[in-house]
This record gives sequence, structure tokens and C-alpha cells, in this order.
Amino acid sequence: MLDTVVGDFGLVCGRESLLAAVSATYVAGVVLASLTCGFLSDRVGRRPVLLLMSAVHVCGSLATYASKYSGPGSSSPAAFLAARFFVGGSAQMAFSAMYVIAMEVTGKENRGLTGAIINWGTPQT
Repeated sequence: MLDTVVGDFGLVCGRESLLAAVSATYVAGVVLASLTCGFLSDRVGRRPVLLLMSAVHVCGSLATYASKYSGPGSSSPAAFLAARFFVGGSAQMAFSAMYVIAMEVTGKENRGLTGAIINWGTPQT
């Protein structure tokens, strides 16, 4: 049987609303990071924000793993949601900062092609 968030945290039979909290927390991270990191990128630079968000993403990913697999019976839904919040925001902002950097260093005549190549395998939701 596959390990899933639903199975690990018992998100069935009256606890289905917590499943929506997983997605909502991720999106809340994206929204908050979008509001703050764009401003930070303009103030301190895109590269520092890219590096910071990449580090936050790695730490958030490790925290997500640890919150689910720290041992039998020790899974923490609250820790998982907090980690997903940081993963959501950091992933979006690292990509956005990288995209803008790529557009800024690319000549005007090649920006369309560069954007297409960067987004080639990116799923659109």
C-alpha cells in the first residue's frame, strides 16, 4: 500500500476538511511569498531572493518529509501543514526570481524563445 497524506493523517470519515487545508496552506504560502518576495527582489536583488527561497525550499522539503516519516505514530499534521506553507511560497518565488533573471540577461529578440524554453516542462494549473 502506498503512503499518502490521507492515510498517514487519517483524513477520512469526518476529517476530510483537513485535506482541503493541505492545499489551502500551500496556496497561502504562494500568496504571502508573492506579496513579499517581489518587493524584496526589487530592494535587495533577485539573486539573494533566489538563493534564500531555494534554501527555504530545501529546508521546507526536509521538514515535510520529517513531519510524515519521523517514526511510527509520530506523524504531525500541524508540522506537515507548516512545512507545506513554506514549500509552496519558496517554490513559486524561486521560480519567479529565476525567470525574471533569465529575462533580464536575455536580449529582447530572444526573450520569447527563452520564456518558452523555461516553461517547456512546467505544468500549468
